[in-house]
Order: sequence, then structure tokens, then C-alpha cells
Amino acid sequence: MDTAKKKIKIQNTADINRISAKCMRVVIYFLLLAFLVLCLIVKEHSRLLVYAVSFGFCIIVALIPSLLVHGFHHEKMRYMQHVIIWATVLISTAMLCVLSPISYPMILFPILIASLYYNRTFVLYAALLMSVGILTSSYIQMLYPILLSEQQT
Repeated sequence: MDTAKKKIKIQNTADINRISAKCMRVVIYFLLLAFLVLCLIVKEHSRLLVYAVSFGFCIIVALIPSLLVHGFHHEKMRYMQHVIIWATVLISTAMLCVLSPISYPMILFPILIASLYYNRTFVLYAALLMSVGILTSSYIQMLYPILLSEQQT
């Protein structure tokens, strides 16, 4: 009975990892769309460069879970849920750095993904990581206010 429960839990985690990796691919499409919209709106080349680097970083990070799950079939590995949460936290932090006023809903993304695993400790882990991400993005905004400030235009 104990091994049957473990097999079910491993299968559920693998299914959630597959779903989360697919969500990360959808995030890539949204990032590309948002970047294209910003390219049409923003006229400053320095700000466009910051957006290009930030969005490029986010797209690369979003590809990692998809590559590990669908490319290398690591969906049953225990570390995959941590990779997925770290990827969502890094993407949310980067978006908070460059688009802070309009990207605050991204704070919930890692917590929502973590809640799929039905583990309260994991949700707390994601919330704590996102808190560090918020502090990091605020610190980066203080260091580079000229490039990241929306009030500059």
C-alpha cells in the first residue's frame, strides 16, 4: 500500500511538472508579445536595450523547465519542481525590475505554480523566494534608476 501511494505521488508530480513546463512555454509567448508591444511603444534605444536583455533572459530561463521535462524527460525527478519554481521566481523578478508598476501581478505566478503541487511547505518556499525577488528588484531599481525608471520619459 505504501509503495502504491508513492507511485501515485510520483505520477502526480510528473503530471504537474509537465503542465508547469507547458505553462512556461505559454509564458514565452506572452513575453515575446509584450516585448513586441514595447518595441512599438518605446522610442528610447537605451530602454529598448534593457528590455531586450531582460526579456531575452526571461525567455532563456523559461525554456529551461521545458527542455528538462520535454527534452530530457526529467519530469519524475524530484528536483524539477524546484527548477520550475526558481525559473518562475527569476522571471517575475526580472519583470519587476524593468516593468515594476505593471508587472506586480507576476508576484503571484510562482506561488500559483507551487500551489499545484498540493504542498503547503512548497508554497511557503515559493513565497519566500518571491519575497527575496521583490527585494532584489527594488535594490536593482535603486542602483539603476535612469534606465529602469518609467517616470524618465
